[in-house]
Amino acid sequence: MGALLVYDISQTKTFQSVKRWVEELRDHAEPDIVIMLVGNKTDLVETNPDLREVQVATAREMANHSGMLFIETSAVNGGKVKEAFELLLNEINRRRSTDSSKRSIAEGKKLQMGQLVKENTGCC
Repeated sequence: MGALLVYDISQTKTFQSVKRWVEELRDHAEPDIVIMLVGNKTDLVETNPDLREVQVATAREMANHSGMLFIETSAVNGGKVKEAFELLLNEINRRRSTDSSKRSIAEGKKLQMGQLVKENTGCC
């Protein structure tokens, strides 16, 4: 139903793998999978902007071109991690609600963040 493709914003080589990851998902996953591109380690560039190797505009352009959602996060301090999952779940729910043949998820009930991640446990 959904996938997060996570790359390190401080290492271009991880971003260069995204195209291959998307192709693999498109080849092996359901055709209506929701994919989110996630740039991780924003905590590093907040303290030292020179560490950023992948620019936001570059990643956003790739995400838009490939039909993916996009967000940047920090697993260390939890910055926007919850928002990433909520955005992904909301898009899955939006797509499922417009396609009645896909309403098998919990008898049509919407997925909630608490069903996937326990509250107040932090990230990772």
